[in-house]
Amino acid sequence: MMNDRFKYRVKFEIDGKIEIFDVTNLDIEGGQVFFKRDDGQDYNIGIGCEGVKLIQCTGLKDKHGKLIYEDDILKGKKNMICSPHSSRMIDKVGVVEIPQNMFVATCRDVKNNCTLFCQNDWVKTEVIGNIYENSELLNEVENDT
Repeated sequence: MMNDRFKYRVKFEIDGKIEIFDVTNLDIEGGQVFFKRDDGQDYNIGIGCEGVKLIQCTGLKDKHGKLIYEDDILKGKKNMICSPHSSRMIDKVGVVEIPQNMFVATCRDVKNNCTLFCQNDWVKTEVIGNIYENSELLNEVENDT
């Protein structure tokens, strides 16, 4: 549903630990992001504070129905052309990007700097983490050929 396109998460670091929460309210003019932490209390943080990043939802879901956000790590099968007469499906891992705040989002192969999955392909992928909390999953990109 495209209303999901206007959902956000907020990422920030406290005492060396990265925290990510769903945004409950966004006050652009006041420069504040509001969210609930695990204790159920409402909190807010300034948009311009160092280390604070808004993470935008693509409005799309993976094969399990999970919303896909910017900076998520996706895994799926990609049809790779081996020669003019043959191709094969291989597992690939990439990072979701929303370039220059445009509506178009791609999932890029970090190692080869190429687009892996376009929006039509995302229903065949799965979110396996994000670059902030699961950066070790990017090693799969380095080992994938």
